[in-house]
Amino acid sequence: MSTVKHNVINELNVDKELFTQMVKEAGFKSMRQFAAKVGISSANLSDRVNGRYAVSIPMMYSLANVLGCAIDDMVKVFYPVLWKKNQCIAKQARLDRNCDEIEIKIL
Repeated sequence: MSTVKHNVINELNVDKELFTQMVKEAGFKSMRQFAAKVGISSANLSDRVNGRYAVSIPMMYSLANVLGCAIDDMVKVFYPVLWKKNQCIAKQARLDRNCDEIEIKIL
């Protein structure tokens, strides 16, 4: 079990700049103010933003709700490597589907 956690933590490369921009664009003057609105301590938020601890799915929903964004945006911020892999898989699935449609039309 610790191996799985280790692998996930290794893939954490939090996009702090993007997150900071999102918080500012949502109208918050500070991370402390944002953390208070979310209902967590500023130290807890700092640990997540700095990649010291992983962000859970429920926490990502809370962050997204306060920011007024999609959960996918939080995955992009806190798990950018996994997000990018998912985008590549989704893109390939769309390409495969398009290829299947082309083959069907040709037949």
